[in-house]
Amino acid sequence: MADITAHYKLSTPSDSIGEAQRPTGFWVAATESTSEVIGYLGLDSDYLPRGEPSIGQLRRMVVSARHRRRRIGSLLITAALDHAKRHSDFEMLELETTLFQPAAQALYKKHGFEVFRSRVMRLGPFYSVKVLGFRRPVKD
Repeated sequence: MADITAHYKLSTPSDSIGEAQRPTGFWVAATESTSEVIGYLGLDSDYLPRGEPSIGQLRRMVVSARHRRRRIGSLLITAALDHAKRHSDFEMLELETTLFQPAAQALYKKHGFEVFRSRVMRLGPFYSVKVLGFRRPVKD
């Protein structure tokens, strides 16, 4: 989490004051006192295989293990949802998580996401993991 912009090859607008008016975004949570990055979440539309412009995808959600269970994940999801409502034509938001992340699944369900598919992702010749797809309408 040390250099998010470089790691994810994000471009920053020349005028970063104010909120971007784009349908996608990337939110970063940092401590007020030290500016330590403690979480982030992206909202994207480019990674969907179906290429449906009405579907946005939440990606790369991470909250530092030391800062979990402090509502940071909820605040990031709420920020992305609010942005999608105001600045996009997205009708639906989707995300994926593995079966091994029950806390993440509970967080997504708390925010109105429901499982709509599952798939098996192969990670090697002898190892695979079940991936759950969640979705929810952008408008309540």
